[in-house]
Amino acid sequence: MKNLIILPPSGNPETLDLEQTEDPGLAIRQAIGKYCTDTKAVFPERLYSIWHNSDTPGEEPGKAVCMLTDKYEAWRKDYPVNLVASWLYGTEIHKIPIRGTVIFAGVASEDENGVNLCGLDDYVGLALLSNLITASRRMAQCGKERKNT
Repeated sequence: MKNLIILPPSGNPETLDLEQTEDPGLAIRQAIGKYCTDTKAVFPERLYSIWHNSDTPGEEPGKAVCMLTDKYEAWRKDYPVNLVASWLYGTEIHKIPIRGTVIFAGVASEDENGVNLCGLDDYVGLALLSNLITASRRMAQCGKERKNT
């Protein structure tokens, strides 16, 4: 299995190797946050319209991408706002920011039970990681510029 990408509110993305864990679901929930008991898959429009990722599973698992959040993150006011995830989600439209750590995972398939996850395709994962790093740096720079005005 290939890696997932963890994006904490600090904006410093890292990878999560699910082959190094016995319980992938538990590893994902622990990476998202200590209070996370359930996750939800989010398909943020900008992930597809601006960064050109796919949201439709194809023949090759891991080429389609979704964003995983704590299912109850909107109510967890102790979780800091994740600026990059909120931008991808379109918080200015939905009026609800994404809070806490998110994980980007591959979508192997979808069925009546929901989304079946997998690791990201290597190329897709590297391109996404590069975009997340760039977006995080730009958000940090905007924050510094706002403080200086």
